[in-house]
Amino acid sequence: MNLFLKKLGSFILLSLVVLFAADFIISRVFRDVREPNPEIWRDVMKGEASADILISGDSRVNTDCYPPVIDSITGLRSFSGGVLGNHFTIQKLRYDMYMSHDKKPAVAVQFVDNIFFASMAKFDREQFLPWMWNTQFLKDFFSLEPCRALELSFPWFRYHGALQKPRGSDSFFSI
Repeated sequence: MNLFLKKLGSFILLSLVVLFAADFIISRVFRDVREPNPEIWRDVMKGEASADILISGDSRVNTDCYPPVIDSITGLRSFSGGVLGNHFTIQKLRYDMYMSHDKKPAVAVQFVDNIFFASMAKFDREQFLPWMWNTQFLKDFFSLEPCRALELSFPWFRYHGALQKPRGSDSFFSI
């Protein structure tokens, strides 16, 4: 019985190591996907989003506020950091990550609309998956939605559905 428990423990430990390693590698690959929402997260988390004017809000910010036009009018560098399909708590998460990784903006603009205080039930979970390895991101996300944070932080499981979407879907995981 003792030998069986040792082998079982070794198998479970080895399985966890493989799951964590695979999850880490997949997260690294998906951070470099060239689509709008992952690119915004990547710029914010790498500290490349620093600007004089930070524009925050939902997905309309990314389509209605075009930084080159704002830059040419104001003479300042602007960054449009709208979160696709999300409400204020997720927008605040992006703002907090911006403030911790990028320089403080001179002006912060927050767009408000009819889903500003909507529930967490309708958010695009896939945009957060590659960043669950960042402890500050995970801690902030956990404070917003504890159950979802646990679900999305479990190695390999969080990518289960995202990797099986058909080609041409609106997911940034469709390759």
